Amino acid sequence: MFCADLALRLRAGAPAAKVPATLRRVTFGPGLEDEPSFSPDGKFLAYTTDERGNLDVVVQPLAGGEPIRIAATEADEAQPAWSPDGTKIAFVSARDHGGKLVAALNVSALELYLNSSFGDIFVVPALGGTPAKLVEGGHYPSWSPDGKRIVFMSNREGHTNLWTVAADGGTPERLTKGDAFDYQPAWSPDGGWIAYGSGDVQRSGQGGHFNLRVISADGRTAANLTEGFVSKGFVYITRPAWAADGKSVLFSGVQNGILNVWKAPFSAGRLAGSLARVTLGQGQDTGVAVSRDGTKLAFAALRNEPNIWELTLDDSSARAVTQGGAPDYPQPSPDGKTLLVQSNQTGDLAVWTIDLQGRFLSRLTPGQALEPQARWSPDGSRIAYVRNGKLVLQEFGSLNGVDTGVPSGSLEWSPDGKRIAVGSPGGPEEIRIYDVDRKTVRPVTSLKQELDYPTWSPDGRQISFQLQRGMVREVWVVPSEGGAARPLTKDLEDSHPAWSPTDPDAILFLRNHKHLAIVSASSGAVRFLPFRQEGSYLLDYPSWSRDGKRAYFSMSRKSGDVFLLEGF
Repeated sequence: MFCADLALRLRAGAPAAKVPATLRRVTFGPGLEDEPSFSPDGKFLAYTTDERGNLDVVVQPLAGGEPIRIAATEADEAQPAWSPDGTKIAFVSARDHGGKLVAALNVSALELYLNSSFGDIFVVPALGGTPAKLVEGGHYPSWSPDGKRIVFMSNREGHTNLWTVAADGGTPERLTKGDAFDYQPAWSPDGGWIAYGSGDVQRSGQGGHFNLRVISADGRTAANLTEGFVSKGFVYITRPAWAADGKSVLFSGVQNGILNVWKAPFSAGRLAGSLARVTLGQGQDTGVAVSRDGTKLAFAALRNEPNIWELTLDDSSARAVTQGGAPDYPQPSPDGKTLLVQSNQTGDLAVWTIDLQGRFLSRLTPGQALEPQARWSPDGSRIAYVRNGKLVLQEFGSLNGVDTGVPSGSLEWSPDGKRIAVGSPGGPEEIRIYDVDRKTVRPVTSLKQELDYPTWSPDGRQISFQLQRGMVREVWVVPSEGGAARPLTKDLEDSHPAWSPTDPDAILFLRNHKHLAIVSASSGAVRFLPFRQEGSYLLDYPSWSRDGKRAYFSMSRKSGDVFLLEGF
């Protein structure tokens, strides 16, 4: 409410003193609280929490009191969106897909902020009741201001685009089209526009980035609002939200490795001024929501850093090798004394060696924006890695790599060190083999799919790899001389295979980026390794020790709290 003095000054045309911005923490759980959404009256906040181990949606009275859990199943339930009349909440549940929401596939920059696989959209009474399924295969719902329709992201026809559906059910209608990866939509207060994130995933490995875009609700007009929002490194945006007056779009954008909330002025379907930073934290501010009266902004301040872990297979004991430094993509050296990793601790991604106590030893490559994904040669004399989308070979101890000119995703040396298998994320290439001495390249697959993460059998006669088809990833195997490829797993989220160096029948892989498992190369039988963590975490990039007795991998554990900013 206006005080009498302030109202008088406004009527007299005197400038009003700006109320100082205040920031307060709303949640205090030990794990993750994320994805806030205001009730229309501003009295409640719905958000996602992992307090019980899985993701749940709860409603918190902002005046104080106990949170109300609105969907109490054992499955992941997240991404709440309050209806304009305040009576309902739309949310996403994995209850019919194995219970776990999964990160965006092959969009590594967004994996920590975008669970967009294996979920359906439900609607539930705002303070609890029986949920009803609205849409299968949908994520990040947002209501039209009249409450009649919901926009969401979906991969339902092979590409991740935006769709709309009647709020009381019906057949979804496609809003955006094409090969772009369109995500996390937000409907404008006047109903005329939808803001969303969009990126060219096919080009991401060659330096592509993501933009904040708007599209008219009828799908006829679209524009970028953040073209040129590039300062250093791979750039992405998350969770746009409209200001209450519809004259700006708030979003989270990364610059110089820091994710803050920004504001983009908007008018007549285009950017209407300069972007302005709203939050000044040094971490990861995301999940923006604005109250209907425009006085409050909620966001989640997240903490997330990968560390390397070691799992001993004989006794199932596990330990964290590192405690900081953001290392990732580990591989033991041939003598087993050090690990090859990638890390951005100096600002850009570079290849490093660390010892088994987690101490960083040497930086081996110049910094770059994209993942180098380095691998030792079997004799330890060289490393191979990816720079600007091309395979690079470098003598160990040298700082000068030789660009082979071969397009490459992930890569792996053959056991004899004479060949390198390379993948092709997002591209038309097959799994290929580069002959190191002859400098020739030949394909070994002919599947015309997105194939990556090749790994050799101990005898060098077979190659296992990851195949991605829409929102599904599978582990396959093919003879290294070429021939018929066959699937080992099917219709699940299985990725990052790593063939045991000592057991020709054992291929380590990840399921849902949550579980370590081994698949039999002969039978396809799967057994899970006894490693499980509570809360929100992401496993990545498994590899074997040379003796096959230990597995190394990275684990990112996500935590965070919801904050409320007033007077912004």
